[in-house]
Amino acid sequence: MNQSLVSQSIPSCSGLPREVLRWMHALDLSSSIKNPRRDFSNGYLVAEIFSWYYPNEIVLHSYNNGTSLQSKLGNWSQLERFFLKKKIAVPKELIEGTVHSKPGAANALIICVYSLLTNRRLKYLPPSSLASDLTDRKYQNLLPAYARNTASQAVKTNLTSTELTISPDHLHIQNKAETILATHAETRRQQKQEDPIRYGVATTSASKSRVPPLLPPTSDKKNKTVTQIDIEGEVMVKQLEVISHQDEDH
Repeated sequence: MNQSLVSQSIPSCSGLPREVLRWMHALDLSSSIKNPRRDFSNGYLVAEIFSWYYPNEIVLHSYNNGTSLQSKLGNWSQLERFFLKKKIAVPKELIEGTVHSKPGAANALIICVYSLLTNRRLKYLPPSSLASDLTDRKYQNLLPAYARNTASQAVKTNLTSTELTISPDHLHIQNKAETILATHAETRRQQKQEDPIRYGVATTSASKSRVPPLLPPTSDKKNKTVTQIDIEGEVMVKQLEVISHQDEDH
C-alpha cells in the first residue's frame, strides 16, 4: 500500500507519534486506536501486540477483552508474568498508570513497548509521552486560574476509584492522597508568586520562600482515610472512602 495512503488512514487524535501509529496500523490490531488511555487500559491490545512477536507465548483466548476491573487485573497479571519470564523491562508505574487510566501513562507505555519490540528509538518524544507526572497537572496549568481544580477536586481527579478498590492498604492510599495534595499546594504557591495581586499576597522574600506545611494524617475507625493539609493558613480536610464496588463487563 502506498505510504501516503497509510498515513492518511491513521487517526492523529490519539496523541501518539505517527511512527508508532504506523507500526500499530501494520499489525492490523482487532481495534483501532482512538483513545489510548481507554483502549489500552484492560491490557488486551497490549497482549495482541506482543502476540505478533511471541505467538507461542501469548495466547489471546486466555485474555479477556472486557472493561471490568477484574478483567484488567487478570490480563495485566498474565502480561507481567510474561514480561518477567522474558526479561522485558516494562516499568511497573506505567502498567499501573495504564490500568487506572492515568494521564499520559498509556502513551508512554506503548512508546516503551514500541522501542522494546522494534529496537528503534524515536527521534522526538512529545512531552505528553514522557509520563514523568501521571496526573492532570499539565492540563490544569493550561486552564485560567478560576477554572482550575480545588484541593478536593485534585484528589477526586487523580486518585481513581479503581485504585481505591484494589488497595486495602489505607496507608498506601493516604500517601497517594498526600502526594496529590502536596503537588496541588506547590502549584498554588507558584500561582501566588506569579500573580500576587490576584491572590492578595505580599511579594516579600519571606512569603516567596514559605512552603505550606503538611499536617500529620489521621485515620478514623470506619475504613476512611483523612488527610489534612495547610494551604496558606487554610486547613483542608478530605475524606477518602474505600470503594468496594467493581464495574461489571459490558
